[in-house]
Amino acid sequence: RVYDTVPLEEAPEEAASAWADPDLLAAVITAPSALRAILALLGPARPRTPLIALGRTSAAAFSALAPDSPVLSASAPTPDAVAAILSTLLDIRLQEHA
Repeated sequence: RVYDTVPLEEAPEEAASAWADPDLLAAVITAPSALRAILALLGPARPRTPLIALGRTSAAAFSALAPDSPVLSASAPTPDAVAAILSTLLDIRLQEHA
């Protein structure tokens, strides 16, 4: 399939607020074109906010697009693989605040 990412002209307030939230656990981003659109609209991610890619190719592109952000790659482009990363990140966050 071929698709185009059509960026919004203005970010919804909820998206802008979440992107700037220091407690944001992670951002799951589906493709490099989506990350480019997010960065153009909202600016860089907070430095400690992990960006979760749906595969190694996207992860490599994310690292180039957002070099100051940690990038994690799901083991597969599936909800279960993304949930596994989020679960691990949540466990780490909970241990940090215990």
